[in-house]
Amino acid sequence: MAMDVSRRRFLAGAVHLATGSVLALPFAGVWGERRVSAGDAAILLVDRALPASCAWAEQAVRHATYIAEIVEIGDDVGMLWHVRLVGTREPLIGVLRPADGFVLRGLASSAGRTVRALPMRAARAVVVRIGARPGEPSG
Repeated sequence: MAMDVSRRRFLAGAVHLATGSVLALPFAGVWGERRVSAGDAAILLVDRALPASCAWAEQAVRHATYIAEIVEIGDDVGMLWHVRLVGTREPLIGVLRPADGFVLRGLASSAGRTVRALPMRAARAVVVRIGARPGEPSG
């Protein structure tokens, strides 16, 4: 099965992330061909209890990736979605626990937002990217 370039870059970025060797800008390397511009600023979701999430967020900040805001997901990602994230205009991106990624994927999909996710088995995490508006491409 042939992969298109953006899918290949997505997979390569996730592999680098899982092995702790992300050297490129996290958004550009994982989520597509283009560099992220200020108009594409994303809300970075961070799970402080998950080392891979903290490392990834630190890498994004260190490389001056455009970040609209950093949001700690806390203990109840469903409540966070309904109280804080459902009305956001920016894309959401982060490395989360599989259960939290599952919940967010379901909530975002039911709201008509595009979702891309890739499991990171070695880190027991999932890379999640949720598009900003219904119908917006997420890559």
